[in-house]
Amino acid sequence: VIASSFFQRARNVGLYITCERLREVDTMALLQAALQQGKQCYVPLVEDSQSNMTLLHIDSLADLHPAPPFGILEPTMQHQDGTDRQSGAWWLEPAADAWPGL
Repeated sequence: VIASSFFQRARNVGLYITCERLREVDTMALLQAALQQGKQCYVPLVEDSQSNMTLLHIDSLADLHPAPPFGILEPTMQHQDGTDRQSGAWWLEPAADAWPGL
């Protein structure tokens, strides 16, 4: 995937963060590659008990923190300086995304 022309052309990448307990495909190598290549990366934040999600921009893996109940890494709504994170309107430009199948 990382070597594909689709991924290479993408300026924005939306990825779910792997949950080992749910036996999902590991996406961390994709996320690390996207960040290293300077792509705008968006990952989900679960907003409520109904599992509604929003995609939020991250600058690095350090922006992610374990969230209950599964310990899935998620960003916070704000950066450390208190400013709001950009939400995921990444589909407006060339983008690559990966989500678990149901």
